Amino acid sequence: MSGKVVAAIEIGSQDVKVLVGEVFEDQSLNIIGRSRVESAGVSKGRVVNFRDASDQVGEALDLAETSAGANIESAYLAVSGSHLDGISHPARTRVRGQDNRVTPADVERVNAEAKGKEIASDRLYIHFIRNHYLLDGRFVENPVGMEGEELGVTYWLLHGNSQAVAEHIHVVNSQNIKVEDVIVASVASACMVASEEEKKSGCLVIDVGRGTTDYAFYRRGCIVRTGSIPVGGEHLTNDLSVGLRIVREGAEDLKIRHGAATVLPEDQGRTHHLYGDLKIGDKSLYASSINRILEVRLEELFELIRDECGQNDLKNGAVRALLTGGGARLPRCADLAERVFGFSARFAQNPEWVADELRGAEYSTVLGVLHYALEGQTDKRVQAPKRKPEGVVRKFSRLFKG
Repeated sequence: MSGKVVAAIEIGSQDVKVLVGEVFEDQSLNIIGRSRVESAGVSKGRVVNFRDASDQVGEALDLAETSAGANIESAYLAVSGSHLDGISHPARTRVRGQDNRVTPADVERVNAEAKGKEIASDRLYIHFIRNHYLLDGRFVENPVGMEGEELGVTYWLLHGNSQAVAEHIHVVNSQNIKVEDVIVASVASACMVASEEEKKSGCLVIDVGRGTTDYAFYRRGCIVRTGSIPVGGEHLTNDLSVGLRIVREGAEDLKIRHGAATVLPEDQGRTHHLYGDLKIGDKSLYASSINRILEVRLEELFELIRDECGQNDLKNGAVRALLTGGGARLPRCADLAERVFGFSARFAQNPEWVADELRGAEYSTVLGVLHYALEGQTDKRVQAPKRKPEGVVRKFSRLFKG
């Protein structure tokens, strides 16, 4: 093997995914191995049973190593969950260069100020996501050498609960794997499913997972907001189970086979059987009842995202919603999103250059993590995270001090 081996890990509520890539000197990447196993010990982005989570991650790593024909010594790790939060933090400084020309020192100073906001002792910065610079109030991508009096910049400072992040790192470390860096799932997923044109035009990427829904809001090519809501596909299933008075397993199957995100006139009077076997006295359920329960929950979820982002900000900054994740696969989910957000929506998949077996939206996060491992750079505008050369060991070292 002539290239360097890199790995990406996503530990979700539903499954654990590992991708293994080989990076060559020209920075090209070849995916050489992958695995996907059922998850255990993780719920809504938190580790609730360390032993179970560690066992499943270990199984996924073993399978990925076998698939790749290579040993994994370190990996990049995705994190998600409602413990994640963000702050939009602007900063301004007077231009000090000769003839009011912006110098690298001016840029460094305003960046440092924007990233310098203190947070609570139990919180930890994960990403510093820079937006465009403002020079005398106008947007510029690179102000160095330009003339002006005041230089400004805004960062989206993404942080998480220190203990929650440490739990995930510890699970991976228990398999003798070093965590190179941590990447927030919404950032990774949005990076993959949104095209460069959609990012520039403005878009809202929504990843509906099993236990959580993550989102990222792009405006003028930059992530200006992210979030994670503790509602996902399992809540849709639970709602059906309670509302229709059926067992949870039957509710999950009903959701997959017959569920839709909106109620249509033709749903009235149409019925579905719970098990499809009339010999056992199968229960008959109205399509309108099934879909109405799903519609109410998804509509509430989309409204929460709309309110967190700000309805006016979305209206002025986004032109499309991109839906991804297993929970967004329901028919007419995009129609419901269009109704709530007031702009077009579509179900998004990974780019065409991705291999067919990885094109499904369920791989968008782990692919985005691998993409970050290859291309993530300090203060890169779209990739966003600030990564120190020493990697995650120094960045998260205080989490492991007794």
